[in-house]
Amino acid sequence: CDVLNTDTLMAEGSVDYARYRHIGVPEPIARQWADSYICNPMVFDDKSLAKFYSDNHVSVCNSLGICQRFTTWAQMRMGLEDIAQCFSAVTGIDVTWEELYRGGDRIRQLEHAMQLLHGFRKTDDYYPDECYGVPVEQGRFEGAVLDRDEYTQELENLYALRGWDKDGRPTAARLQEIGLAEVAARLRDAQLLSR
Repeated sequence: CDVLNTDTLMAEGSVDYARYRHIGVPEPIARQWADSYICNPMVFDDKSLAKFYSDNHVSVCNSLGICQRFTTWAQMRMGLEDIAQCFSAVTGIDVTWEELYRGGDRIRQLEHAMQLLHGFRKTDDYYPDECYGVPVEQGRFEGAVLDRDEYTQELENLYALRGWDKDGRPTAARLQEIGLAEVAARLRDAQLLSR
């Protein structure tokens, strides 16, 4: 299911505002990330912010048929601002990166609703138990340990960013806010909507 990966950007270690902008991360998000622990692979704090952005970005790329290898996801220059400009030029429909970003969120909300309806739950957002508490044996992250409690905290932070409860169930208010009232009704009927 959907675990907290942080994509290839996180492998760089410490990254500053200029680097984020260079690879196409939109300005307000780059500013937020520059003041966080997002790119410190030894610290789990703030990884939910990267996951939220990455999921929205990848959803946009997938929906438009854009290879992720040429985008911010793979540390290339084409970010959501560039994608919005290309989309507008090709279609004649003016769109902003913020509109694409919200579209990516809607796509992710739909995917999650389908996962819930097919039996996926919070437990499916975890790695196998044997992955926690075991130090990395070699390489640049030797000695690093994935802590289940830290992972849970960031997972729940990600859920909150999406407008879900701590069990990963969407709220009716969030789904209605982004124009997915029918999805909220379907989840309510299946008793999968947050109370």
